[in-house]
Amino acid sequence: MTLLALPSVAAAQSGKGFMFKRPTGSFTMRAGYEASNTITSSGTNDGVDVLQRETTLGPRSFDALNLGFDLDFVLTRNVDLTFTLDVSSRSNTSEYRDWEENGQPIRHESELDRAALGGGFRYYLLPRGRQISTLAFIPAKILPYVGATGGVMWYNFRQKGDFVEVVNDSTGKIFADQLESNHYNVMGQAFAGIERRINARWSLLGETRYTKSAATFTGDYAGLGDIQLSGLAFSLGATVRF
Repeated sequence: MTLLALPSVAAAQSGKGFMFKRPTGSFTMRAGYEASNTITSSGTNDGVDVLQRETTLGPRSFDALNLGFDLDFVLTRNVDLTFTLDVSSRSNTSEYRDWEENGQPIRHESELDRAALGGGFRYYLLPRGRQISTLAFIPAKILPYVGATGGVMWYNFRQKGDFVEVVNDSTGKIFADQLESNHYNVMGQAFAGIERRINARWSLLGETRYTKSAATFTGDYAGLGDIQLSGLAFSLGATVRF
């Protein structure tokens, strides 16, 4: 009787409640706000500390829209192998605090791009669903999860506009230029979130993800120490199971 009833139940629900097999993976798209640690007051970020002292760049100047993509493969009932890509970009116009030219501010534009690629594990705190027969799998409606990844963070930092070369306390040479630094280093991420099923294959999610990384200034900024690339992202997204 169960085998005869299942096809009619599945048809009646138009596939919204059942899958005909346990999913083997998922793809997630995320978007949200990332609070950057690029400018801190710790004194450990030599190059950016100089920029903050000399220009109007502030602690939130490099907060950015964060986009993320996750590809997961089921390993066990509660554990997924996950591969993740996160990207962000922010530009900000600033001016020198103590210097001006003929009463006008001396401005330049700063831009920071970041991309993190990593792999790790996602752990679901509750069972992700139940198999009610060989013909039907019912995904759970609510799925909280935690996870961690490790990988590589790449950055590109550019400044374009007018700059001041200090001659003495009262004299500076103003010049136009474009300065650039790019490099990469290892990164680590920890994240937690919750999925809310909307049908058999699709879920909405909310997630918090912390990324920890720092890399060396290079190019026009060589010798200025490290740039912090860490940040805390708050995202909303959608997941499709396959």
